[in-house]
Amino acid sequence: QNTGLTVTAEIGSGAEETDYENNTASVTSLTCDMAGSTKQASSYEVMPADVVTYTITISLAQGSGQGSREVTLVDTLPPAEQARFLGWVSQETGEYNGNTLQWQGRVQAGKSVQLQYRLGVEGDVPPGSVVTNQARLHWWDSELEAQQEFGLEPATVRVSLQEGAYMIGPDGGQFQHSY
Repeated sequence: QNTGLTVTAEIGSGAEETDYENNTASVTSLTCDMAGSTKQASSYEVMPADVVTYTITISLAQGSGQGSREVTLVDTLPPAEQARFLGWVSQETGEYNGNTLQWQGRVQAGKSVQLQYRLGVEGDVPPGSVVTNQARLHWWDSELEAQQEFGLEPATVRVSLQEGAYMIGPDGGQFQHSY
């Protein structure tokens, strides 16, 4: 069940104020049975032609009303001009269709499922580019008798290149990035 938790902070000062509108801030977080699930990248800054390993952990909260849930993960990959799928590196794997990764399976309360895969950043991606992809979880909640969905925080990697950087080619020659 999705529940919004709101945290509000309020601040004041001893000095006389004319605008009280900027003294309060609130943040609402969505919690649900799958809220402990995460997606992480092995690095947050890469160079063109680097490889990034992504780790997705799918967790069903204890006390979720059921001991397990059938869950579908859909992970939308970055555009092909930015990165290419290099394969699964975890024992648990899913399907790759060219634009998305999909996994379907049963998740037990208190026992997370971990999926890992690698993306290769293309060698001609301009420095300053951001490579982003996001995964969504889908499951049936029998208590609510409704399909539920939860979006994992996007995994973002920034492409950078130091001045004068070069790469060694397969035959030992040097390549210099066009930027």
